[in-house]
Amino acid sequence: MFFGTPHQGGNGVALGKLVLRVASVALNTNDRAMKHLEQHSEWLETQLGQYSAISQDFDTTFLYESYPTPLPLGSSIIVPKASATVLGTENTESIEVRKNHHTMVKFEVATDADFQVVSSRLVIMNERAECRVRENWAKWTKTQEKRIAEVSPHDFTLPLQLPRSRNHNFTGRNIILKQIHDRLTEVGGESGEILALHGTGGLGKTQIAVEYAYLNALQYSSIIWIDAQSQSTTTASVISFVQRLLDHYANSSERPTPDYPQIAQSLGLRGLVDRNGFLDPEGRPPRVIDAAKRWLEQQGNNKWLMICDNVDDLESFDISEFFPVSAHRKVLITSRRPECVRFGGGLALDRMGQEESLDLFTRSLGKHLDILEAEEVEEARTIIDRLGYLPLAIDQAAAYLQMTSKPLKNYLSVFEHNFELVMRKKPPKALWLYREDTVFTTWEVSYSAVQSLCPEAAEILVISSFFSNQDVPEDLFKHCAQPSTSTDFVVSDAVATLLSYSLVERARGGTSFSVHPLIHLWARERLVTSQRQEYVLRAIRIMGSALEEDGSFSNESYAFRRKVSPHLQMLNMQVKGSLFEIPINLSIRDAEHFYSIGSELLGYERLDDAFQWLSRALSSCTENDGTSHATTLMIVSKLGRLHEIQQDFALALKHYERAYTGRREIYGEEHELTLRSLSGIGRVYGQMNEVEKSLETLQQVLLVRKRVLGDLHRETLGSYYILGAHFASNQQTDKALEMLKLALTGQEKVQGEDHPVTLEAVCLIGGVYLARKDYGESMKYYQRALAGQEHQFGTDHAKWLYTAFRIGMVHQACSEYDAALKWYSRVLARREVLAGKDHPSVLEVVQKMAEVQYASGHYSAAVELCSRLLATRKVTPEENNTGSLKAVGQINNV
Repeated sequence: MFFGTPHQGGNGVALGKLVLRVASVALNTNDRAMKHLEQHSEWLETQLGQYSAISQDFDTTFLYESYPTPLPLGSSIIVPKASATVLGTENTESIEVRKNHHTMVKFEVATDADFQVVSSRLVIMNERAECRVRENWAKWTKTQEKRIAEVSPHDFTLPLQLPRSRNHNFTGRNIILKQIHDRLTEVGGESGEILALHGTGGLGKTQIAVEYAYLNALQYSSIIWIDAQSQSTTTASVISFVQRLLDHYANSSERPTPDYPQIAQSLGLRGLVDRNGFLDPEGRPPRVIDAAKRWLEQQGNNKWLMICDNVDDLESFDISEFFPVSAHRKVLITSRRPECVRFGGGLALDRMGQEESLDLFTRSLGKHLDILEAEEVEEARTIIDRLGYLPLAIDQAAAYLQMTSKPLKNYLSVFEHNFELVMRKKPPKALWLYREDTVFTTWEVSYSAVQSLCPEAAEILVISSFFSNQDVPEDLFKHCAQPSTSTDFVVSDAVATLLSYSLVERARGGTSFSVHPLIHLWARERLVTSQRQEYVLRAIRIMGSALEEDGSFSNESYAFRRKVSPHLQMLNMQVKGSLFEIPINLSIRDAEHFYSIGSELLGYERLDDAFQWLSRALSSCTENDGTSHATTLMIVSKLGRLHEIQQDFALALKHYERAYTGRREIYGEEHELTLRSLSGIGRVYGQMNEVEKSLETLQQVLLVRKRVLGDLHRETLGSYYILGAHFASNQQTDKALEMLKLALTGQEKVQGEDHPVTLEAVCLIGGVYLARKDYGESMKYYQRALAGQEHQFGTDHAKWLYTAFRIGMVHQACSEYDAALKWYSRVLARREVLAGKDHPSVLEVVQKMAEVQYASGHYSAAVELCSRLLATRKVTPEENNTGSLKAVGQINNV
């Protein structure tokens, strides 16, 4: 083991000679040793020649420094890699030590990464020593016997010969390499050890197998590499291995001309080897395969390792037919198919860790992490995070940056806009260690197999790319518009196929799945425009069907909608701005799907997005069935609700009246859909300060519902709630509480205490108590509502955010300003993300925060918030905008 030994001279020699000359003034010194260490000195050349002749008798490790050594006149690599290693020698290994020449053999702690590498090699050398001594005596004895005949086929040691070079950028994966070694070398059962390393494409399974083979070459008498992509490649690999056996025994023979027929006969290959030693199966590969298995099964041949790479085709042939049957067999399989664990055992390969990924990225770039600027390191971390810590993608990204000489900060922009271009580009074949694989092609192989085996699985994968990549519920696809492809069995079988090819992973709970972010992006980006439009429409139909109101308003229904929420948000983001580019020949059923999605987004206060979906639904209905179709009126009524929330009351009233008129003609005056539109009209009258008309309309709806539906029907209880809200808005708090508590009591009986509709009544009662300045009661009701809404909807839903905002108002009214700011800040952060910084629901929070800062004496903060209000509204005081005037007034007060 050589540490920084200058086999071909060193860079520090000139400086060393100078120091010696200075020292010779006072000391008796000479520079003879330094002359020997000059580059290309005759003495070094002689030493190298002598060593090369006997290098095969040793296991040698060359360690070289990678950091410059500080010197009086600057810094320098004292012994560069080219000098610290010796080319053209056998049984050697070169290892980088991330230290300078002075510190490369000085390790302060046992956890030092370089110490771990060095000590592990020493342990291995120590373990091998006794075995090598015995082997050397055996070889000497064999030589002494001066056998003239060819070497017996009982010589089982073959030199290492792999079809792949060692990847010098390989890094990390130490845990998985140790697990492989421990599993393969532990005492096995009667059938030996078969271990499957499985995971999705691009995780580096093959590279790990290659690294393991090179690391542990001396622990195995022979390593057989099988390309197991197909039956033909597997057979070809076995034939190539048998040819290696023939060549090995021929080269080991002491006869001038090897007796190939005799060697062939001893291997069971009689008639298959010509006079020149070339194997010719002549259509009889099974005999060659049997010969290989017999050789591996022989008594005494118990230290071999077979690596079967890319065992992904489990349908068209049986790879296990190629496995020898013996108690000492060691077979390592790499595969995308987790079912391979049934051959014996398995290790699931996951993504690389962040630090491992960063190390791989910088190595592949040809740069050391220590020389990167802090900003570049952060850029690198962002890149590897976006690439999902996938080794193939990381190596390919580094190669792209090298080939294009682009700075790191430009990569993600190119990646986002030209995903296919970036993920298809790779270095020249001679410099690329991943066969022909790129990120874009590696999953195409699996996808094609899935598509042939189960077309529904391929469809689910692509449709999922328009949803979130995490926790995709299988139930979502059971709402598909086509019953033949939406049964439990079909969906479960399709997902099982995707799991089988490692294109998805089983998420927690076992009823949903997740997709690696790059596979998720690849599945979408591989589509051409026409395909994309087709799959977008399929995704919309699935989501729309899943969100359709079933009329039950059950807790289970709300729980499912919450589970689907992130997938709805992702779908909305994917198609935002292009809804009207979807083909215009949509059916009424499609319009209903658009309506369902728009309605759900309205519940999250995504008002602009909801308007786009509802408008697209309305245009489709108008094109198909005119302006008075039931579905058209349903959409018009929902648009009325949207404009009501936006406080555009004139437009809201127009939509409600249109829906009411149409529904009355279709269903009659006392039908529930007609009454819903009439109730909307009553609410808007109240918001337009037409109090008497509002009260008269709402009471009319209540009377009809009580008579037709009964006192405890949810629609009747809804009328109590709406009347309570009407009285609350007109400061009639006693009547408000009477109506709201009637609604609450009924809802608790009918729906339960934590039902979302019940919680709305609870929340509004809290608001009435706040208006009465009964802050204790107000807080009690608000906290109950908040806890229930968090359980039902999560903390991003408009209802939860509204209640949290009102809790802040209670704290503000009680002069608990720190608590109020805490709640306001939390609501502001989420509403800005969900609705945008200029949305009215955001500005009302800013308004309240300004009031709190002013009351707390934080005048600068108050001015800043008021200025934001004024700037956001973009209206001058002369335009008589109430909000702007209030902001100006607050600034003047401060």
